[in-house]
Amino acid sequence: MKKFLAFLLAASMVLTLTSCLSEDDDDSKKSKKGNSSSQESKEDSSKDDDSKDDDSNDDDSKDDDSKDDESKDDDSKPASAGMQKITYKSLTMEIPDTWTTETTGEATFYYPLDMDETGNNLNFTSSVAMESLSILTKDSIESTMTSIYPEYKVSIPKFEHTTINGYEAIEMTYNFSILGMEIVTNQFYINGDDYTYIITFTGNTGDFADISGIVNSISLD
Repeated sequence: MKKFLAFLLAASMVLTLTSCLSEDDDDSKKSKKGNSSSQESKEDSSKDDDSKDDDSNDDDSKDDDSKDDESKDDDSKPASAGMQKITYKSLTMEIPDTWTTETTGEATFYYPLDMDETGNNLNFTSSVAMESLSILTKDSIESTMTSIYPEYKVSIPKFEHTTINGYEAIEMTYNFSILGMEIVTNQFYINGDDYTYIITFTGNTGDFADISGIVNSISLD
């Protein structure tokens, strides 16, 4: 019970952090919206140019439709041998078919057979899509976590801006102490068109043998 409570609190940390980061991004968007209002008169004078672009936009639309068809084909493909497909909003990924699903309140956890020994589990959360993940830094995330949960002694030994299957992403590892246990968390931020997803692998060993294959299977509709 103590171990499961620890992971519920860890999930709460992720949800709280997501909310804070989303609010920061909303402030950024409001600022940009204010700046854009001063350009409205310029946009009126460019209507003629916009009409010339209609034909090229039609071509782009056809390309987008083609990409949508490809995405649907990916969704219809069966999972790889020994794997099962799971979906969270527009995100799809594969996890081992031996993993168990458990829902507690609004949180859904996926965990392997060694959950009792390692505490390893996987969960998702999301926020409204950020314009760019570049606004997030190791220092900003670490300070946010520390200010919310100072007693957890959060540290981030790994933080990297990267891409995952063509999507803007962040990969990071953070450690914290809770209820007398040392928790190791591997976390991935993936920026989609509608949502920024946070995929969190949590445990008291940090040993996820399947993590690379799981992350590489991610696709967004």
